[in-house]
Amino acid sequence: MKNCINILLIIIIIILLFLNFNKHRETFNKHIETFNNNSIQITKSIYTPLIKISKAQDFNTFGLISKLKFGIIKNPTEYKNIIIIPGLGDCILKQNNNIVWPINCSDINKNNYTSVHENNYTHLKTILNLFSALNYSSDKLNTLVYDFINLDISKIILIFKELLKKNTIIIAYDFGAVIANLCIQKLSEDEKKQINHLLLICPTIGGVPLSVREYLNGNDIINNNSTQNIDTTLLSFPNKQIYNNPVIIYNKIKYSSNNLSNLIKTNLNEDFDNSECLKIQEESLKNPKVNTIIIGSTGYNTPLCYDYMNNLRDTPKKYSPTNYINTPNNNNLIEGLQVNGDLVVPTDNLYKLQSLWGDNCKLEILKNINHYSILKSYELCIIILKYLNN
Repeated sequence: MKNCINILLIIIIIILLFLNFNKHRETFNKHIETFNNNSIQITKSIYTPLIKISKAQDFNTFGLISKLKFGIIKNPTEYKNIIIIPGLGDCILKQNNNIVWPINCSDINKNNYTSVHENNYTHLKTILNLFSALNYSSDKLNTLVYDFINLDISKIILIFKELLKKNTIIIAYDFGAVIANLCIQKLSEDEKKQINHLLLICPTIGGVPLSVREYLNGNDIINNNSTQNIDTTLLSFPNKQIYNNPVIIYNKIKYSSNNLSNLIKTNLNEDFDNSECLKIQEESLKNPKVNTIIIGSTGYNTPLCYDYMNNLRDTPKKYSPTNYINTPNNNNLIEGLQVNGDLVVPTDNLYKLQSLWGDNCKLEILKNINHYSILKSYELCIIILKYLNN
């Protein structure tokens, strides 16, 4: 009799899930249509919240989270301590009690006191929903937000150490991976033993060429006067340990990551000095010496080198897109020479990082998912669940 009741309850739950699924499917197209109509024209940026993504959830992800909520999939037997570190700019910044990021960006004054707050519309919403479905309590789920304009590494490390406890899993996305490793480098061996796993999602460790383009030209939302005053823009410049090939062409001369500073100093700003940023970046490239899983994605045109012809203040030369799987079927030209990647991070970077760190580092590559959509993907949720149960 008891078994019959259990079976009946399961059938009822499945029916409810099916009805809820259909309801979401009906609104899916409306979400997509609204998103496309109101979408910001910018399609890639190192500043993650400037990219507008659909609120509609992947059906497989929605089904997985629903099953967790209804207990069809069992929750972890042990609730580990979670530290989530968002991508570059995925927060709210206030100055004089007014929001200056990610809206009203022109009002940012680097010299004003800035308070940092969690972003309710974070790109990490799906991951937070996953933990909510797992019944994670607030004392076990921590988000470390940081002022990316005036980056105070010492302050961030102190906060990180306060959040660190036994059986910690760190989930760091985009530039959050840089922050995570900078914090880990300052831990003692005993403190490192508290970290079970370090999950780095689309890490920009070692920098990306897109940062140079946004430093020089800004984008459709913030101009270069703003991007050049953001500490993390320089910290995202390509590093020689990852990039062997040229990343900028100017007046037919090819510039590698090693001589970018000379290019800027000679042609734009004679006072330019990124030596301190370079020291911090080198620190972030060191092996964290904890169990590390790099999770990347591939199948998209990703800039590797920009040709500025004879004007660094103008937008770079455009090319026909390379025929990767997710190249749009149109004749639109795109800026820069492209390689395979996730729109922001070249896939080769991830293999180089894994090689640099060695045996304590594993690599998982997801196909046909980009730098922004990966956070909503079913595949990423499965990977996170896997390591929660390890």
